[in-house]
Amino acid sequence: MIFAVRSQRPVQYRGAAVKCRGNRPGWMCASVLCLVLSATAGFAGISRAIQDEYRRTYESKALFLKIPVFSEKQMVFIIGRSARPEQPPTSAARFKVGDQVRILALDFAKDEIRFKLSGIQGAVPAEIIFKFDGDLLDHFPNRQAFDAALAATFTEGLKYTDVEKAKRGYVEKQFEDAVREIASTTGTSPEFVLKSLAGRVPAYQDALRDIENLKKGSQDTARQLAQAQAESRRQEGELRQQQAELTRLKNLNAGLQEKVDSSSAQLGRVGDELKAARGATQTYQSQLTNLQRSLNVKVDENRDMASQIGDLAQVTRKLQKDNETLTGQNAAFRSTIETLETNSKSLSGEVEDLKGVICKMPETIETLSSKEDSLARQYLQLKKTKESLEEIRHSVQSLNTQTVEEKSEGGFRISKIRLFLRNIPIGTLESRLPEYLTHNQSQVGEAHLATESIDYVRVSPEERQLLRSLGERLKVGVKLSSPESSFEVKPEKEGPVQEIGERERAAWRWSILNRGTQDTRLQLNLYLVNKNSDEVPVLKEEHLVLSSSVVRQFRNYLQPIPMGLGALIGFLLFAIVGAFRKGKKPHLPHPAARPSESSPYVGQKQL
Repeated sequence: MIFAVRSQRPVQYRGAAVKCRGNRPGWMCASVLCLVLSATAGFAGISRAIQDEYRRTYESKALFLKIPVFSEKQMVFIIGRSARPEQPPTSAARFKVGDQVRILALDFAKDEIRFKLSGIQGAVPAEIIFKFDGDLLDHFPNRQAFDAALAATFTEGLKYTDVEKAKRGYVEKQFEDAVREIASTTGTSPEFVLKSLAGRVPAYQDALRDIENLKKGSQDTARQLAQAQAESRRQEGELRQQQAELTRLKNLNAGLQEKVDSSSAQLGRVGDELKAARGATQTYQSQLTNLQRSLNVKVDENRDMASQIGDLAQVTRKLQKDNETLTGQNAAFRSTIETLETNSKSLSGEVEDLKGVICKMPETIETLSSKEDSLARQYLQLKKTKESLEEIRHSVQSLNTQTVEEKSEGGFRISKIRLFLRNIPIGTLESRLPEYLTHNQSQVGEAHLATESIDYVRVSPEERQLLRSLGERLKVGVKLSSPESSFEVKPEKEGPVQEIGERERAAWRWSILNRGTQDTRLQLNLYLVNKNSDEVPVLKEEHLVLSSSVVRQFRNYLQPIPMGLGALIGFLLFAIVGAFRKGKKPHLPHPAARPSESSPYVGQKQL
């Protein structure tokens, strides 16, 4: 530590002279006291730590000005807690508000702090001197006021809005100062000055024009309001007219209600008559109900009783013809059964013959055992046959199917079945077969097989062996057959087996002809052919095909609605119509004066 000692003039005391030559300790104390006073005088002002903190913060840093700098030395007076810049002279500013400057150095004096700065572009340097109203102390009690003055003088300008805000704040402050100065020089109020200057502001002129436009718009609105009020008065007049019309309609409704009440009384009387008519029609209802239950015939409600009975007679004749046909078919079945019995007897004879052959088999085995070559060849053939059968058995156990969809559409039954080798999808079989065929009618049945791509990475060794046994390309056969001779099934192609690779599609078509009247079940067989040319059955499915006839169609058409309900509704309608017609007839003379004639209704009852 270096102590700066000022050279002072010797202190002169008036009075008697003091002799220090002989008092040496007193002289040494006086010297130490002088050194301490000299060191204290050398370190007067802000402490070195605070100075270094401000130097680290501001020296060599680029900042933006919030106040202009007009001369080489710009004063900022800090009085108490407020800061006031020096009044600007009439000369042009060296640095404007928003200019970027660099702080070169900071000097701390007795009652002031100097910021030496220069422009970024190398302009003339200048100083901003912060002048305090008293001497600066070591702990710097004016620090808060000084920091506020720095914040009002400099900004880092991290955002563009900071510089714009500084400019706007300086302009507003200078404008307020100018307004106050003009008001003080003219002896008027600041409001008067602002009103006088407002005419020269473009935004104020635009606001005046907007006010005029708003006044015109208000007048137009008032005019439209007057028109709306007139329209409202007109609507109120129409509303009163509508209310009067509503009152009139209510009166009419009351009159109509009276008429409805009278009509209800008339309907009550008609109901009584209807009950009487029901008693008269119970006999016919029971008879028709028995006929409907026996024949399962639907009665048309809109036709008269005679035509309905005629229809019943026609249905009865058709049923008789069907009975005769069924009797002939029964006779044919009996002859077929007799034929089967004859065949059974013949098969019994063949069984007896086979028993005799079995009895002779030991001799044959002895004969064969004498020939070693033939037995070895037969053993190899049997072994090969056994391996083939084992391979077929494994394939049959591994193959499975899953029905995806079954529906009926347009007289055809459509089914979609997926084929799997264990859990590996092989393909999808989609069949389209007719549901019913009339006599001598022909339809086309179809079956399509679409194969899928197999992911051999996820296939187990056993599954891969099964796939190899089926061949590189699948040989698929689809057959459609009928057990009834009256149904003829002819394939479009001769061979039912087709070779299909992955992601390919194959199709089979058959022409189905019905030459009889019996139903049948078409058998759809799907099988695969392995490398040994053995058939591996996959799917066997039966499809019912109905042999449609006129009587069956008529019965199916009449099936949804019960016959008894239809007859009851028809009799009720006839009774209601008859009651109304009876109520509308004019007054007739006494029955004795009228000529006797039979009523058609009585005639129907007799029938």
